[in-house]
Amino acid sequence: AHSNSMSSPLPLINQICIVTGATRGIGKGIAIGLGEAGATVYITGRTAVSPPSSTPGSATAFDAGCSLAATKAAVEAAGGKCIAVQLDHADDDAVEKFFERVDSETGGRIDLLVNNVYAGVSAIFDSVKTPFWEKPVGHWDTIANVGLRSHYVATVHAARIMAKRADSTGSPPIVANISSWGGFLSIFDVAYGAGKAAVDRLAADAAAPLRKIGVASVSMYPGLVKTEFMDANVMDSFGTSARYTAESPVYTGRVLAAMLADRERVLKRDSGKVVVV
Repeated sequence: AHSNSMSSPLPLINQICIVTGATRGIGKGIAIGLGEAGATVYITGRTAVSPPSSTPGSATAFDAGCSLAATKAAVEAAGGKCIAVQLDHADDDAVEKFFERVDSETGGRIDLLVNNVYAGVSAIFDSVKTPFWEKPVGHWDTIANVGLRSHYVATVHAARIMAKRADSTGSPPIVANISSWGGFLSIFDVAYGAGKAAVDRLAADAAAPLRKIGVASVSMYPGLVKTEFMDANVMDSFGTSARYTAESPVYTGRVLAAMLADRERVLKRDSGKVVVV
């Protein structure tokens, strides 16, 4: 068994983590939470540096201060190491090259892959009151491509690396897919719900073959999270208390840090299941 525990000052020191889609929101929070525990975190995203500040309350106000550079600084301020890689997860060739880079730089080590990247947030809220049959058919692709499909692609590449080190460290890696209660309940629209249910199924169906190489696979349901987008655009619609009861984006990162520090139990007890944050 490994010697790490969350009681040690930096339980994840020298652990290699990947968080996709980490320029903002839950992805950024996860990266910071892992950094607090001393992890080395590879982060991906399309925005290298922060765009100019937007008009407060505008649909793009949440973009201000959201970038790979900002997340990297926050992770390092929290105590971790961070390698920021500008990457469009719609580009399969670029994604493959990214994992080749990680493989080369880490000696083939990945302790945690967090599949978080998601390009559908604005599309969901821009059309939340529109019946699905009145939306363009391409709405499905906006919701599912950089999201569900990207999670599958990243898992494939990560598993190829993880398989080469199967059982060599005695510390099972984890693949964590960020899903939502929309995989279980009807939320937002048809494409969103179907996509999140499929993310859960991806985690479940990947669990059996990954278990053979000592890798855990889980789906994760954060609660209502106070991300930049939610705070700027829709938090008030959840009621006056939402701003005070919503989870911090970092909370999910701290949960994942605890899971990684107890990874043998995660493999035995949680793999193939939904973990409610």
